[in-house]
Order: sequence, then structure tokens, then C-alpha cells
Amino acid sequence: MAAGDVTADINTISARKGALFDGTDDMVEIVGAEIDYEVQRFTILAWVKTATDDYLVVAGNSPFNNTPTSSGYGLRTNQSVAKLALRLGDADGTEINVVGATSINDNIWHHVAANYDGSNIRVYLDGVEDGITAFTGTILFVTRTIKIGRSGNIANYWKGHISDVKIYNRGLTAAEILAASKGERIAEGLISEWLLKDDYTDSVGGNDGTNSGSRLGNYEATTEEAIRAARSAAGSASATYLLADIGNGRQVVSTVIDEA
Repeated sequence: MAAGDVTADINTISARKGALFDGTDDMVEIVGAEIDYEVQRFTILAWVKTATDDYLVVAGNSPFNNTPTSSGYGLRTNQSVAKLALRLGDADGTEINVVGATSINDNIWHHVAANYDGSNIRVYLDGVEDGITAFTGTILFVTRTIKIGRSGNIANYWKGHISDVKIYNRGLTAAEILAASKGERIAEGLISEWLLKDDYTDSVGGNDGTNSGSRLGNYEATTEEAIRAARSAAGSASATYLLADIGNGRQVVSTVIDEA
């Protein structure tokens, strides 16, 4: 390798691969397996990145209707503050909500989680509980597919990246969610997992997603993070790079590193 060259590993967590959603009409829909996700205890895990303040849905089967027609469960951000929010619909169609304390519109990857364990509904950010609401009722389900990147009814399209979406049929413990945020795989109760790296398949349950518009691959900000990490490790002073779209949502980067 010539002096000043740097090899940037774009498959590390700092360069996480995921699906890019445009915030207008992109989504992934899980068709034909609605009953698999009609569970009374659940956890949703995902990695997300956005710079947007709006109602943006990560995943779920909730239409995000208001009382008295709320149903299902879904994880999204709140409109003006970009804080995580989980909504359930109880047996009477009443909306049950929990909203986190921390905004995530900083355009960096975050591990997000939401669950119901029979006593409380919670949201977690980067492995730490960020909001809690007491609830001991029953979730009402109206037949709707799981969607990634939009709600089950109104739009609320995600703008940014989503990666490694998991749905469990139980409420994971706080310790398990912290471990998952650090990269540990929690297998017990896992119904489905959509990595959204190279395809839209469900690597656990066989309920593959149908893509509508989102793109797969490495994107500018994640590639930049990998290059910066490589520069730091090599002790280089500066770098320039050129990102090129090579089709089908995939991109390559050419880099010139100037040594200190």
C-alpha cells in the first residue's frame, strides 16, 4: 500500500449498512403474515438514522389512529422534537402512548427499542430506557400488515436509514436491550429479523419484506465515518473522497489521504 493510502472498513458498526428511505413514499411491507405479529407482549429493535423533525415511523402494525380507533403497536418519532414514541391501541381503541426524552435528529446511527411486558410500555435509546408508561391492558388488533418505514394507515414515511429490524413475541428485559445495543444477538422470542443490508428477507421467520422504493447499501455519511476512523488510526491529517452511485442504490467511494 502506497504511503498515505488508507483502507476504510465500511462493514463496521461505524459504517452500518441499511435501507435508505426518502420520506415521501418509500416503505417495506410484510405481506401475508399478519397473525404472526398479533402478540400481547412484544419488543421492536432497530438501528436508525435521521436528521428530520416529523412523525416518522420505524416499524409496526399500528395505523397511529387516535382514540377511539387506535389499534396494534408501532414505533415512530414525534413530530417537532424527533423523540421516540410507542403507541398501542387497547381493547377499547384507546391510544396508549409513551414518548422518550431525547431527540434523535442528529443524523447519526442510534439503536432504538420499544416494548410491552404486561406492566409497562417503554422506549429505549442506545440501550438506555428513555420513557415509560404504565399499562396492563390488552392490545386490540385490526388486520394490518407490519410495515417498515411508514405507518399501517396514514403516511408518516421515514426519512433516513433503517437497519436490522427485529420483532419479538415477548418484552425483552432492560439488560437484554442494553446487550442488543452493544451487538449481542438475543434469540429467545425472536419472530422476525430484517437486516436490510443486501436484501429484504426475514432471516428468522421467513416473512420476507416487499420493498417499495427504499435503497440498499452504504451511503455517504456512513462511508465518511469509516474513512474518518481509518484516518485517525493512520494518523493522517486530511482526506478527500468522491462518492459515486453505481446503480440499484449502491455506492462506491474513492479516497485520497494526505498524511500529517
